[in-house]
Amino acid sequence: MKDILPGLILSHIGGHHRGMENAIKRRDLLRMCRSIEPEITDREMRKIVEGIPRVCTCERGYYVAVKPDEVKHSSRYLRKKAYPLFDRANRIEGAYPEFFNGQMELF
Repeated sequence: MKDILPGLILSHIGGHHRGMENAIKRRDLLRMCRSIEPEITDREMRKIVEGIPRVCTCERGYYVAVKPDEVKHSSRYLRKKAYPLFDRANRIEGAYPEFFNGQMELF
């Protein structure tokens, strides 16, 4: 059943959660997914959603954008979450200079 979830998720969000103001909360989307696949975990559902490029995310949850600003907001929201992880990775690498040839990797 998990193989049909990406299409169902996109169909549900695209049909009922268009625009940032209509975003579905993660827990509500998980509840909907569990009605189809009871064993799905939150992590598995998030991984599926990440693989659906048209699904945007924000503080409110998941949605399909209807305006350019909503796409930009989703991109900024995700970048704001990612940058602290890069900083942390740099601090960890900086703590072990002997393992790096003066050059730190991005990934």
